[in-house]
Amino acid sequence: MIVKGIVDVGIIRNGNNNVNLLTDCGGYPFDSLAISSGPVIMRRRNTIVNVELFREEGGECIDQILTVGNNVAQKLMLKNRRYRVVFDTETRVMNLFSKPVTRGRLFLGVGRQVVEDRDGENPPKVITIRDGQIYISAIGQVALGIIGERLLLKHGLDSK
Repeated sequence: MIVKGIVDVGIIRNGNNNVNLLTDCGGYPFDSLAISSGPVIMRRRNTIVNVELFREEGGECIDQILTVGNNVAQKLMLKNRRYRVVFDTETRVMNLFSKPVTRGRLFLGVGRQVVEDRDGENPPKVITIRDGQIYISAIGQVALGIIGERLLLKHGLDSK
């Protein structure tokens, strides 16, 4: 079976080939990656690395996180960023593909409607901003800063 999903890669300093996958995040609206702990072949482009994957349940996290050591990251040319994962449960091969993150600005004001884009798999969710309310999407959007009355966010939000 082929399992697909999105992960944020975090690189840590260690020399082993252990990889931690944090899934089942309470704030993540899509299905978690159904990858069990055990040996995995990680592949990016034409490079492969054999690793030992340890799956953990996140609970309060927003995005799924794949933590790799700097030696694995160097071999696969990974960076601290978002990747699309395609995992074959029979061969236990994990393919990683760069996933661009877009940035945009959104004016938020009382009575304004915000549309949360769900990549076409589910209908978009529309939220109306109420007085005193701060809105940050539950699908990995992170406030980058506030400029005047504008909230600078990562990916996926648009005003209506």
